[in-house]
Amino acid sequence: MEQAEHESKRLKEEKFMIAAKINNSLNSVNREVEHLKAELQDQDKRLAELASGRERVPHRSESTSCSNLPSTVFDSCENTEDTGPKLGDMTIENQRLRQENEFLSKELDEFKERNTNLTELLERLHCCEHEISRAKETIVCMKAERKKLKSEKMELLSQMKQVYAILEDKESELGEFIKNYQQHMRESEIKIQRLLSEKESWERERKNSLQYLDDMNTQLRTKESQLAVVESELLEVKQHLTLLRLNAPSRES
Repeated sequence: MEQAEHESKRLKEEKFMIAAKINNSLNSVNREVEHLKAELQDQDKRLAELASGRERVPHRSESTSCSNLPSTVFDSCENTEDTGPKLGDMTIENQRLRQENEFLSKELDEFKERNTNLTELLERLHCCEHEISRAKETIVCMKAERKKLKSEKMELLSQMKQVYAILEDKESELGEFIKNYQQHMRESEIKIQRLLSEKESWERERKNSLQYLDDMNTQLRTKESQLAVVESELLEVKQHLTLLRLNAPSRES
């Protein structure tokens, strides 16, 4: 993203530089065109003056007595003493104007070449503008993508906050559950210890009770044995008494 912005900034600066160069070139070309126009106008005036001068020279020669002489020989005529130097000056001026015309033609060719360079610069400027437009579109797309990613990031952060809140609630519930479970386990251990203690007490009582029952059974068996002996003795006594009763009447008789 930063690289694209830097590239766009560089292209804009290059566009401004090219536009400034083009403006300078256009101003220079305009100045040269104005100068050429002025020179051409001056040349046209001078050529017109030269043409009018040439037309005036034969007209003057016709009025003199040297009409049968060539137009280039005026010094033999008595009325052409002043026109000879003027014609020489005009010839020199014509040569100078030809040289200036050649110079202006060269300048015009250079101007055409510069115009070609200007066209190339305009094409480059168009290409740069196209690249800048594409870069701007890319930047817009990247900004839209960045905005979308930022929105997704904010949504994810919101979801993460919700998840963290749920996790904190679950962690709090889990901590409370563990605390209650540990408390329940301690209470259960206490109950188990109490039950074990009660069980041991019951076991001891049961053992004592069983021992007591064994002792009682032993005593009962002893008592039963003694009772059997007593019953046997009692039976013998009863039998003896019966015999005594039976024997008592017989004695009385």
